[in-house]
Amino acid sequence: MSSKSWPTFTTPRAVGESKYLERHTEPWSFRIEDRTSDGRIKSSKRKDGSTERLEKASKIRKDSENPTPGPSHVFFEKSAFRKKSSKRKNRTEEPCSKKRRTSSSQESNNSIDETDNPLPNTYKSHSKEDFEEKYEEQDVLGEGQFGKVFCGKRREDNFQVVIKHVSQKSLDRQPMLLNGEKTKIPMEVALLIKVGAGPEATSSNVTPVLLDWYDLEKELVMVFEGSKNNIDLEVYLLKRREMICESDIKAIMRQLVDAATEMHSKGIFHQDIKTDNIIIENSAERLANWCVKYIDFGCGAIFTPEAVTRRNGRKSPALNLPFNATKADCITVLQLGRVMDRLLHNIFQVTSANKVSLKRTDISENCESFLLGCLADSHEDRLTLEELQNHPWFK
Repeated sequence: MSSKSWPTFTTPRAVGESKYLERHTEPWSFRIEDRTSDGRIKSSKRKDGSTERLEKASKIRKDSENPTPGPSHVFFEKSAFRKKSSKRKNRTEEPCSKKRRTSSSQESNNSIDETDNPLPNTYKSHSKEDFEEKYEEQDVLGEGQFGKVFCGKRREDNFQVVIKHVSQKSLDRQPMLLNGEKTKIPMEVALLIKVGAGPEATSSNVTPVLLDWYDLEKELVMVFEGSKNNIDLEVYLLKRREMICESDIKAIMRQLVDAATEMHSKGIFHQDIKTDNIIIENSAERLANWCVKYIDFGCGAIFTPEAVTRRNGRKSPALNLPFNATKADCITVLQLGRVMDRLLHNIFQVTSANKVSLKRTDISENCESFLLGCLADSHEDRLTLEELQNHPWFK
C-alpha cells in the first residue's frame, strides 16, 4: 500500500508577550508549514508574505534534525524581533571618538553640553592684555557674591562704560553659533545677544548694550555702555526723601512692562526682577522722562515663546514645571508688582520701625487695580503681561 500524505493545518497558537517579545516593539511574524509523514516540508506560507526570510529559514531547517511527523508547526524567527539594519551593529562597534565625529547635528549639541573643555577663542581674543589696552577701569560701583562692577572708559575716545567681572566658578554656559562655529559661551552673554543687546546692536530698550566681552581663564569680563550718573533703582529710592507721584510711577512701570514683554517675545526670562536690577538713566530733570532698563541677566533662562494659557478658564501649569511662557509670564508679573509696591510705599518702608507697607490714599482706582492684579496670590487670578499693557491705568 502506498503511503499518502495528508495536508494538515492548525491555527497558530497565541504567544505571551513577556516570554518572546520582552521589550521589543516590532510586530512578530510566523510561518505555517505543511509536512509529509516522513517530516519533509510540503508547503510553507508566511503570514507577512516575505519570501527572503522563508527561504533562509527553510535551508536552516533542512540542515537540522527532522521533526517528528505530525500537524503543521509554527516557528518564530528571532530575526523578526531584531532591528533590520545591519549598519547599527557596525556603528555600535565604532570607537567613541569616531562616533562623535560622525554624529548628527543633534548629537553634536549633546556633546557640547557634556564636555568640560575650555571654549575656543572664536568671538574675541579673550586675553586680559587686549582688555586692558582697550579699556580703563576706575571706581567700584558695586560688589556681589560672584564679582564686581566698575565704572570706566574706552581709551580711544573716553566713552564711558560699565565693566562687570564675574568669576568663572559661577557661570553657566549655552551652546551657540558664533562666527560660523558652534561653541559654549557664558549664559548671560547668550541672553544679551538673544535679546538684541549684543556687541552688534546699537541700542536696546531692554538693557544697556554689551559692547565687549572677554572670556578669560578665571573670570568673565563684560563691558556695557554706561555713565557715572546712572544709578540703580534701589539706590535712588534709598536716597529719596519724598513719595513718588502716581504719574511718575506710571511712566516707570510702562517702560518695565514693555521691556519685559519684548524679552518674553524673544524667549528670554530674566527671573530676578527687583529694584537692585533696574537701572535709571537720569539724563532728564523729571523722573517721568528718565529711561529705565533691566540689568544683571546672570539668573536668566531661555524658554520657547508661545501663547500664555493662564486666562480664559484654562488651568495654569504648576510652577514647579520646566520653564515655559506661562510660568515666565506669571513670575515676571509678580516681580513687577513687588517693584511697583516699593515705588508706591518707599517712604513708609524706610521710615517705619517694622517696615510695613501702608496703603496710600492718593492713588487712583486703576492704579490700585493694576497693583493688585500683579500681586494676586493665585497665579490663575494674576494679570498677564499682555493684560498689563492694555490695562486702563496706562490709557
